[in-house]
Amino acid sequence: MSGGKGGSSTSQVAVPQYIEDAARRNLSRADDISNIGYVREYGPTVAGFTPMQMASAQNVSDMASAFGVAGGDMSQQDLRGGMDAPTEYAGGVRGYSAQPIYQGMMDELQAARPGQYDYNNSFFIDPVTGELGSRANPQSAPMGTDLGGMYAATKTYVPNENSTQDEAMAAARASYNGTGGTAPVQAGGSNFFKDLYTDATDGGGMGDSGDKHKGLGVYSGIANVLGGKY
Repeated sequence: MSGGKGGSSTSQVAVPQYIEDAARRNLSRADDISNIGYVREYGPTVAGFTPMQMASAQNVSDMASAFGVAGGDMSQQDLRGGMDAPTEYAGGVRGYSAQPIYQGMMDELQAARPGQYDYNNSFFIDPVTGELGSRANPQSAPMGTDLGGMYAATKTYVPNENSTQDEAMAAARASYNGTGGTAPVQAGGSNFFKDLYTDATDGGGMGDSGDKHKGLGVYSGIANVLGGKY
């Protein structure tokens, strides 16, 4: 491609394969984790009184009863502050679980606002079957496929219809910095990202010997910033 005042040359912007593989694994893991949803706690949440604590509270109540003051003759439930007896878990741990209270809240939400309840759950897996909800993140693309326009280190990066704006702009800046404003390799056809990529790195328009764009609007402004004209 002609570079105008800056001449013509060819450069490549590539992503090392190990970087692309690592990024793909991280994205895949992030998608998987985001699909899990809230994990409830089913075990004890708050510890219950131990037998020694209950015995101590009973002694105080009996003493109050002997002297005719308030607090005497309290039942075991009264001594627990009106709570039922705690549940005994593995290892003899006695306590109370918040799960039944939480489940009651969720049941009330489902009954009162079923649409909102179903919409919230659609972002996560079914906690029983493990099936993805209708709005859960799909599994990331497998290794070796085109990552939205970026290619492996053995291929040249070429802006195309699948390129995102961030990718095109990052490639333009990397190419400009690495080659002093020489033009990168480009594919045929035309679209906004490819044109922006060209303007930001073309030696005649945006290179060291070229002037900044005179046009108005975001397009020229972005090209000038990428071309180092500000």
